[in-house]
Amino acid sequence: MQTVVYECAVTGETVSFDGPLYGETLASLRGYKWAYSLGAHSVSGVGLQAREVTANFKVTSRFELDRARKLFTADMREGKPGTLVIDSRWRQKAFITAHEPSDITPELMTSQLTIVLLDGVWWREGATVECAVHSAEGGTWLDLPSDLPFDLQAPRMSAHVENIMPSSMPFRLRIYGPSNNPRVRIGGNDYMLDVLIPSGGYVTVDSRSRAATLVAANGDTSNVLSSAHRGSGLGGGAYIFEPLAPGVSQVEWDGSFGFDVTPIVEEVEPAWSM
Repeated sequence: MQTVVYECAVTGETVSFDGPLYGETLASLRGYKWAYSLGAHSVSGVGLQAREVTANFKVTSRFELDRARKLFTADMREGKPGTLVIDSRWRQKAFITAHEPSDITPELMTSQLTIVLLDGVWWREGATVECAVHSAEGGTWLDLPSDLPFDLQAPRMSAHVENIMPSSMPFRLRIYGPSNNPRVRIGGNDYMLDVLIPSGGYVTVDSRSRAATLVAANGDTSNVLSSAHRGSGLGGGAYIFEPLAPGVSQVEWDGSFGFDVTPIVEEVEPAWSM
């Protein structure tokens, strides 16, 4: 780990553990532990839960320590977890719940923080695939240069998105307006919303947080989760939060709107290699 930063949820300010609060290696942020129950020859209830760790650090600025304490406390009081960011990539929600100073001198203080890691995993964004508008009308192209009683149907557009992990992963899908009842097919699943997205607006579908949000051109937001298709649920072929399958998946849409899709990479601990 080269850098570790805490982002305050309440104010948006950051606290760096690279000085004048020195967290050194912060080894306790690494490692992981699965939760499970043992059976006769099996395990059940497998999952990753929030966990509490301690981290030692040194302080050379009491002013910075006071500032950090106010930010940690603000998040705890408001019940809004901050975010730990490692190497500007790996992220996890967290609370700083305790501070215990030990050696205190006029120039240097040694302390210990108690950190509650809430997500159970660290995550980062994968490579975003941008898919542009190809047909303004979304239904037909130009008429045939003849008097035949039909027009050319616009072909479905396609692209590809890659999940680099060996297991299914979440994603973020952002669809840009104008669009009415957009539909995107990724692999064998249709992602559909019954919603009108105005020009200059967009809808973000976040499968990690199970949210679908419409943002208007003026910045107003509204929850459109009720407009998202859930079909018969996971694996049913029409589930709005269906995770991305491992490997490369084909992306198809009618070309009448633009969107981008970003795979989310989840790891039980931050990667040791870049």
